[in-house]
Amino acid sequence: MPLRRAISIWPEPIPITLKVLPYVVLAFVLEGLLYGIHLVIFCLCVRVLLPRRRKLQRMMLGAIIVMFILATIDVAMSWRLFLGHTHFLYGGTSATFLRAVQPKIIIHLVNNVLADSLLLIRCFVVWSRRKIILYIGGALLCAITVVGIISEGTTSFRLKQFIAVYNIANLVWNLAITILTAGKIIWIAREASQVVGPKILPHYHFAIAVLVESGMLYTISSILVLALLRTPYVLIAAAIAIRLTSIVPILIIVQVALGRSIQDVQRTISRLQGETTTQEIVLDTIISTAHDHDTEAVLRDNASEEIATPEPAKEHSIYQDTTKI
Repeated sequence: MPLRRAISIWPEPIPITLKVLPYVVLAFVLEGLLYGIHLVIFCLCVRVLLPRRRKLQRMMLGAIIVMFILATIDVAMSWRLFLGHTHFLYGGTSATFLRAVQPKIIIHLVNNVLADSLLLIRCFVVWSRRKIILYIGGALLCAITVVGIISEGTTSFRLKQFIAVYNIANLVWNLAITILTAGKIIWIAREASQVVGPKILPHYHFAIAVLVESGMLYTISSILVLALLRTPYVLIAAAIAIRLTSIVPILIIVQVALGRSIQDVQRTISRLQGETTTQEIVLDTIISTAHDHDTEAVLRDNASEEIATPEPAKEHSIYQDTTKI
């Protein structure tokens, strides 16, 4: 079997009939619903990151804002196509439909690069800012992006046959970054547990679950797109995958920022030993300045006014509540 045929699973142009129309309608509806979810968590994420002043936080906020703007344009184009150009949805072929949605494909490609960059930065920070993570991961991401531009950024149906190569390569890259980040957190948990004991592990297990679950959302959606590529269901799977590209990065940020933040081993052990720590590394590279002891005193005073019983002694912990942003 020739190599081109072996790696190309993009089908040849097929007629679009009214039988396909329900799948198109459902895809547009799901895209709109997921955009509503995106809007809610975007507002939460802006609320979390806006007060932050550090350079990395500002960069993340800027990327998330750009992704949301692109997602808004993407959804607007979908409904414009659905309501104003219905002749593309029936009576043509899959090739004419792809040409009609070509701007949406370009937007998805840009959003995907931004989302992958945020995942790479998160992994870079969790691994104590080791530059080898940034260099290797960045080089692979650039190579994958070039393949994406060639396959997705063209109207040539022949070149689009290689879009599966881009999807598979990007899927493997995301899975590798997720495994690296989760593995580092496991190592942090084991090292810190030598100081405070095994009771700390459940909190790290929660963090790993959040990370892996969010990564698997994208992984599963990408696998579904590839598996359903020769069926009408691919329209639904693609709509979900495109929206999840923008949702997953900020979903991790919001989940962790509203829950518990995670420190690296050095800062965790230092804090447990009573030393001063000035930063805490949150799971999705939200690096925030730690509250001073005055803030903790205010919180204790507020708690004493609300309850009659005296506040129990504060127990040392490897995490800090970040629900009050």
